[in-house]
Amino acid sequence: MNIRDEVIEKINRFLREDISEQFIMNELDAVMDSRDYFYVHNKHGDGIKIKIIYYRVADVIDYRILHFKFKLHVK
Repeated sequence: MNIRDEVIEKINRFLREDISEQFIMNELDAVMDSRDYFYVHNKHGDGIKIKIIYYRVADVIDYRILHFKFKLHVK
């Protein structure tokens, strides 16, 4: 398996995992700490950093994925 295949596999694995409870709790912690970002990790140690964007005028919240972090096994 090459590096590209491993990254694709890890992204797919991350997206199949249920992170809903962790997402909600980490978002709440970020808001209470006056941060505009938070992290969500899966059970394998892979993670994503998510930015919270609040538009006061429209009372809308956007989320942006800032980056993925994966542990690769390079041979």
